[in-house]
Amino acid sequence: MLVFVLYPILIVIFGLNRWPLVGIGFLFAVVAMAVNTLNSLERVLLRTARVCRLSTLAEIRLITLLASLPFVKLTVVYAFIAVVAREFVLSGSGFGY
Repeated sequence: MLVFVLYPILIVIFGLNRWPLVGIGFLFAVVAMAVNTLNSLERVLLRTARVCRLSTLAEIRLITLLASLPFVKLTVVYAFIAVVAREFVLSGSGFGY
């Protein structure tokens, strides 16, 4: 719920429109994707990349991105939950009010 603390800052930066809501959804999605990707990367995969002498770009393209693909759906769900939770917690009008 730390992201909701950032909501006033996002309002100052983006104004009173939809962009702060998009920012909250994006932050939730980035955090979910980063955590799940780091959990899915095994040391064996990273060591194999070093043994195969892959460049950093090739390691990202062939190992990190492929390891994160299963979590894309989960990330979309987390972003949707963040947007709905924001509507219920912080709205002054509309569906959540």
